[in-house]
Amino acid sequence: MQDTNPTSIKNCPNLSNTFTIEYRINEATIVLISNTGGGHFSKEPISIDDLIEVMPHREFTSVDLRPALKGRSLNTSGFVLAVLLAEGMAIRVPGKRYKFVKALNIGQETDPAILPSTKTIKTPLKKSIFDLSDPSPDAEEVTRISTPATQGKSGQKANRSKTKSTASAI
Repeated sequence: MQDTNPTSIKNCPNLSNTFTIEYRINEATIVLISNTGGGHFSKEPISIDDLIEVMPHREFTSVDLRPALKGRSLNTSGFVLAVLLAEGMAIRVPGKRYKFVKALNIGQETDPAILPSTKTIKTPLKKSIFDLSDPSPDAEEVTRISTPATQGKSGQKANRSKTKSTASAI
């Protein structure tokens, strides 16, 4: 009888990149096998579908995965998140060491509210920072990617711009 659900044993670094985690993964489950750091963890199979279900559509930490896990070890959620990161199911938020987001290629449905939007704007090409002339018609096209969280903030900042008055010399 041929195995229709192949399992592979892999290694990945933990979230702080100080030791290695060995795990077994197939299409349905993740099983933690060992770690070189010596921390305790649950060796129960963890359903990938259950993990995807508890991963929020916002930034999250390993604590958010605990409802999908069995056992009492606090290390398990961090180890599982390291596996999700290594497998491309989670992405580290730039500039935030222990904050992650769910990768868009997993799960049944994608929430369109969290998809980044793109907007093409024209910015003038200036010869120097002291060039105060009108923008040239040869403006450079720049594509900016923004998320719903940053869209509102940038609009608010633009509305609050202040003008500085300069005193004329007598």
